[in-house]
Formats: sequence, C-alpha cells, structure tokens
Amino acid sequence: MSDDATPTSRSTRLANRRRRMRLLGVLGAAAVVGAGVTVAAFANIGDPPRAGSTTEETTGDARGDLPELDALGADEVQTRPLSHEAPLRVWVGGDSLAGALGPALGELGAQTGIVHTTIDYKVSSGLADQGIRDWPEHAAEAVPAADPEVVVFVIGTNDASIVSSHDGDGDGVPDWEPGYRARVAEMMDVLAGPAGDRLVLWVGAPTMRDTSRDRGVVEVNRVAREEAGHRADVVVYVDAYRLFADDDGGYTDRITLDDGRTIRVRIGDGVHFTPQGAQYLANTVFALLDERYDIAAQAEPGRRIGYTIDDGGTGGGSGSSARRSGGGSGRRTTTTAAAPSTAAVTTAPSTTTTTVAPTTSAAPVEPTTSTTGTTP
Repeated sequence: MSDDATPTSRSTRLANRRRRMRLLGVLGAAAVVGAGVTVAAFANIGDPPRAGSTTEETTGDARGDLPELDALGADEVQTRPLSHEAPLRVWVGGDSLAGALGPALGELGAQTGIVHTTIDYKVSSGLADQGIRDWPEHAAEAVPAADPEVVVFVIGTNDASIVSSHDGDGDGVPDWEPGYRARVAEMMDVLAGPAGDRLVLWVGAPTMRDTSRDRGVVEVNRVAREEAGHRADVVVYVDAYRLFADDDGGYTDRITLDDGRTIRVRIGDGVHFTPQGAQYLANTVFALLDERYDIAAQAEPGRRIGYTIDDGGTGGGSGSSARRSGGGSGRRTTTTAAAPSTAAVTTAPSTTTTTVAPTTSAAPVEPTTSTTGTTP
C-alpha cells in the first residue's frame, strides 16, 4: 500500500463515493436500542467518518481529513469483485470496545449486501495480562476459521494500567515496554497471517476521562503505532484517540460534527462508547474499507446480509445488534437476512500500518447496558 495519493485524487474519490451512496440510498434507517433509549445511529456509509448524518452531501468529519485513507485507496492495490454471494469477509476482535464497534460496523456491512462481518470479543481482555484471554493463541485458531480478508482489532484500554516510568536497568526504556511491545508484535503477525495476506486495521484506544488511565493509553497506543509502522504493507493503525479527542487533544464526551450538530459519544463511565460513539468510529473504519475495496460502487442494498457475533461468554449485554439465543453463552449467532437489527448498548475494549486515532486504561473494563455507568 502506498500513501502517495494526491489530495486531488483523494477528494475526487471521496466525492464519487458520496455520489454513489446518494444514488444507492444505502442509509441506515435502523435504530440502536439499549437501556430504554432509542438513537438513530447510521450515517451515509460512503462518507468520511460521521455520526447520525443524513443523505445530504457531506464534506468531511469533525476531526478533519484523515490522510490515511489515501494509503488504502492507492490505485495499484488490486482487489477482487464483491457480491452478495462472495462478500468481503471482515473479522472484528478485541475487548469490550470491540463489542460496541463490531455490531455498528457489522450493520453497515449488512446494509450493503456484500460485506459479512464476524465479531469475536472478550470483555476486560488485553495483551498485557492474557489471563482473561490469550489473544495470540485464540486468534491463531479463530481467525483462520473465519477466513477473513480484513481484520479489525481493538485493544489497549485494559493494558494502560501496566504503564509506569520505572526503568530498573537504566537503559532509558521503561520496564513495561519491551514485554508489551513483543506481545503487540506477536498479535499483529498472528492477525496478518503467515503469508501476510490479511489487511489488519489496528484500532487504538480512545481518550479516557481518568487522567492516569489516559496517560497509559497514550503510551500503549504509541507502541502499537510504532509496531504497525514496521508492518506498513499489511497493518493500518486507526487512531481512535485523535478521533475522540477535543480541540485541545483531551477527553470529551461530545463531538461536534461539521454540520454543527453535537453528539454524545461516551457514556458516564468515561470509557465506553454511546451508540452514536460506536457508530462514529464504525463510520471511520467503514470509510477506510470502502476506500480500498470500493464497497459502495458494488453494493446490493436490497439484499441485506447477516453478520455473526461471539461475545466470548461475557454474560449480560454484548453490545451486539444481532439477535441472540441465550445471553452471554458465547455462542455464535447470526442475524437473519430479513429485518433490520437492533443493538443493545454495551461496549468492550479491543485490539498491523497507517494511522487513524489513540486511548488509555487502568483497570479491566466491563461492558455496560446503560448510558450512565459501568457493569461491575
């Protein structure tokens, strides 16, 4: 992948994609439902990252241009044709934040009729402590079984607590960093596959309200971004930290869109996403995928496709918009291809190179089914 696309070619591609989406009318009229709150969640899926937008033409997102889109849209990248019968295969994994991002992204793909998403997340998981889930071991089996062409991995919020300034051997590198860097590198390589034939979108942690957790997130994001840079042919770093930061680069629970509307993107715990926040991030990720795979031009919106979710046996809400047969069973369920689905509001943190936005964390993060608190 190359990032030398000119601004003109990028703006032309974005304009063409917006026009295609208006013609197709592929809009999410569905709602996200959770904790007794209904929120219109889906935006023009062909536009740059937005939340709650309409079919009107848009010109950008609240965070400004994301030049990383160019790398995914490089003309020399060869991709296969997509169809309802042969959809783009996407696997979303990570912590509880992935449990919110996954269904939002899965719904966007479902509406196109040519993207099938598999969501596999584990609440409170991370790479620093693999007692909750050994992600390299799990992904080494789960990812090949799903056979995705694209992997979206969200991680780091639960790893922030390991960050400290202690440097026992005086080499100028904090003691926590070498071991964590090795785990990040291992995970990226597992996700990309032995042949490096999967595109990996590594989503960093977003800003955190707690100052200590936020500092940790910044550091674990730095490590992930650097390791992604070593694998720039297969890994794209999605900078969620920047996407969710205020104008001064700090935490905010509200984002103002370029049309002047303000949306609430974080719930009361200062960690998890609201439904609109999850959609805001999903729009960004979808824009990256569309830039590379030209999804909007090939969409079959009249042929909704299902998506699959596995909550890792978390119990309670999963952040899923898929209908489930037994909450928290960890069983894999698939939406029907008929009716639009609804999403329970819960979140999970998740976790190869280009850049899109960072975050931080201290204690393990649990999913939530409320806009005001975190489930113990």
